[in-house]
Amino acid sequence: MWWSQMVKLKTPFDKVQRLYYTHLGISSYAKIASDLTTEVGCAIVHCGTSYNAVCHYKTDLADGRKLYEAGPRCSGCPGGIKSCYIGLCT
Repeated sequence: MWWSQMVKLKTPFDKVQRLYYTHLGISSYAKIASDLTTEVGCAIVHCGTSYNAVCHYKTDLADGRKLYEAGPRCSGCPGGIKSCYIGLCT
């Protein structure tokens, strides 16, 4: 679902500035891509012959904010975080 938001995006997404705006309809993508997202919680349930997964993200997204700053992996980790695992601050 989250990537389909980018595929269906009618308004060109400014990849240089990476600014988020609610009217773009990319909130699921933005929560995953944002360096403002600090926590994630997911659950999976088995229903008959299929599975359903849902994730919720803690983030401070707001209109006009950059989703992330480009740079080396883990270069923007908050103070006190010293380790990096597969490109994520841990």
